[in-house]
Amino acid sequence: MMNATKILVLATVAIGSLASASALKETLKSFEDHAGYVQPLATTLGTMQNTGWAHSARVGQSTGWTFALNIPLAYIGTDDHTYTMPYDNGCAVLIAQGKICQPVAGSPFDGTVENAPTIWGGVSNAAYSGYVSGGDGASNIQPVRLGTVTSGMSEIRNFTTVPMPSLQFAYSHSHFRGAFRILAEPMPIKAISFDGAYFAGLGIQYDFSQYLPAVVSEKGVFTSVAFDINHWNLTIKPQGDISGELNLSGTAYMPNFVVGYRYGKFEAFTEIGYEQSSMQTGGDMIDSSVPVTSADHLIQPRLNVDGRNGFRMSFNIAMHLGVWQPVLGQSVGAQMGSTLNLIQFGKEGE
Repeated sequence: MMNATKILVLATVAIGSLASASALKETLKSFEDHAGYVQPLATTLGTMQNTGWAHSARVGQSTGWTFALNIPLAYIGTDDHTYTMPYDNGCAVLIAQGKICQPVAGSPFDGTVENAPTIWGGVSNAAYSGYVSGGDGASNIQPVRLGTVTSGMSEIRNFTTVPMPSLQFAYSHSHFRGAFRILAEPMPIKAISFDGAYFAGLGIQYDFSQYLPAVVSEKGVFTSVAFDINHWNLTIKPQGDISGELNLSGTAYMPNFVVGYRYGKFEAFTEIGYEQSSMQTGGDMIDSSVPVTSADHLIQPRLNVDGRNGFRMSFNIAMHLGVWQPVLGQSVGAQMGSTLNLIQFGKEGE
């Protein structure tokens, strides 16, 4: 199992032995203005961090606790391989100057590139262009090439499953459960200086089964509501021609409704909620391989990127085998995800 933070850094900056210098520069530039290109990172981190919080639909009245090596998985699907990339022909500026502008396609002033690769996509040689006028007459309209579509990193496309092991501790009392999760580690990676990463989250759960008729819980049916919120941060310093640092941070959260059925030592429970995740890019980098006067000399990421947020549902199997309380689960939503809380120990509140 490859370490989650290493995979994310490889995906984020296309570095090390997987990427050429030109691919690295293209990728870093995309953190300035191509939100769709890096959106899979926001979606993936949201899926991983919102996975695996609940270990039961029931929270007891007396004191309980759990300690777990939480291993949520996110699966990178085909929806995260491409996106629709908008571009601006510059027509609005030319028309304001009294000149003629005739775009190739799209709306009166812009166009789109369909199926442009994301960072998890493949290699693309596609170019996008528009027709703009250098003068005042239609005869002066000339085709202008605006740019090329940044290629995805085909080398990391095989990493379709991203795990994120983390430590999780929970304490419960009076039908209320609070949980804390953290992953923090430095990790030197070839070709960059990686200052490390941290992922931290809080989760709460409240069992309102006691407000329902007693016959419901006597039949083994329990219901609760839950909410988790998570924050993460990565700081990366490229080496070689590019100096400076790239800062990535994000937030993920999800309110949940949990309902389960318990029979003996086994329980099946489902979670239904609305998943949200977002990512911000920051930092300042300098590409010393191009002239100071070039627009590409400075790389200044300033994006706010939302994941492919939406409703999410999971189905889980929990085993209450004394102190050992493993949980296995599978979810569907913006991305598919799995819960593998096999190393989980604790004591249930009665």
